[in-house]
Amino acid sequence: MYVLEDNGTVHGVFVLIVGEDPTYRVIHDGAWHSDKTYATIHRIASDGMVKHCLKTVVDFAKTKVDYVRLDTHEDNKIMQHLAQKCGFKYCGIIYVADGTPRLAYDLLKA
Repeated sequence: MYVLEDNGTVHGVFVLIVGEDPTYRVIHDGAWHSDKTYATIHRIASDGMVKHCLKTVVDFAKTKVDYVRLDTHEDNKIMQHLAQKCGFKYCGIIYVADGTPRLAYDLLKA
């Protein structure tokens, strides 16, 4: 887990996992845009006090890999909007361990 901090104050947290995520092996109603090695952004959260947290996380992830994936619940309209604003493209639907669907996105480093 990583933290986003400013002057010693934590404003956000996230998990970045480089390598295959078993949850992403099968995608429905679409396809990933690449088969390259990727990093997955999970469990991102912020306190709302600092803007552009997702962009900061994505910029960090792109220093590690050229290809990033993430997913979100269909009701999480804010995350869907922010992902697209950061350049992520919708890919399809994946199912997490408890069987619930998530909207899947990916981003290839330009």
